[in-house]
Amino acid sequence: MQYASHPEVLAYWAIFVTYLAITFVIIGRLAWHYGRTAGRTPVGNGLRLLAAGMVAGLGYLGYGTAVVAARALGVQGSFISTAPSVIQVLFGALIVLVAVGGGLPAMQHWPVVRQARHYRSLRLLYPLWNGLFEAVPGIALNPVAEWADRLDPRDLRIRLYRRVIEIRDGYMALRPADVPGVEDAVHAVAGRQRLSAADEATVAAATRLELARRAELRGETPAGTGDPHAYRDFAAGADLDSEVRLLRVVAAHRTTIRLATERIERSTSTPRAGMR
Repeated sequence: MQYASHPEVLAYWAIFVTYLAITFVIIGRLAWHYGRTAGRTPVGNGLRLLAAGMVAGLGYLGYGTAVVAARALGVQGSFISTAPSVIQVLFGALIVLVAVGGGLPAMQHWPVVRQARHYRSLRLLYPLWNGLFEAVPGIALNPVAEWADRLDPRDLRIRLYRRVIEIRDGYMALRPADVPGVEDAVHAVAGRQRLSAADEATVAAATRLELARRAELRGETPAGTGDPHAYRDFAAGADLDSEVRLLRVVAAHRTTIRLATERIERSTSTPRAGMR
């Protein structure tokens, strides 16, 4: 950039930018595509960070090209004087995002990171577990208050394993009705929030189970034909980590599930009110 007025430097920069831009675009598209395919996993998150790094790299190339062109034309002023700092920030973002994205899948095996991930999962799944415990108290071998659960740092993996099992037991104890329009309600309340096909199926199943949980709390039997296997859409987990990921999808979309449930309850209670 210092010698941008020389034709040889301009030719070098043009070749340099063209090569790197094509490389960044190809890597960014592949990383974003397979990052979305991998979902909310360390590999998926790492690939998405790598794609973000490529975007930062394209920003670095675009800004650098503007600086080279300005220097070649003899432009002076704040744009030129601040260019080194901006370029350092963009290039630094490229390096950091690529480094973190590449190392993220391996970080999950670090003991400190693994314990932190278990603790966070315990916290995220507590409201889900507590709601089921209120409807089906028998699922908990040793129920604890939220403050005690929050402050206890012991046996995180074992406690997480138990929490997943108790949530599963709670779902299996419910008998959701075959309520029509659940998918439409989820679509309506989700609005602009885009859900993948797998997440949408999980949220729809969780909405049916939430309807059954509320009916259980009211002491009602769900109308229609009960489906004792309505939790089957959650049964894709092959181990603890995949089970936790599935249940965290439910926890992450609790607002959508609650709004969809309330929408369905209003629609099903309106005809009854009219009949009275």
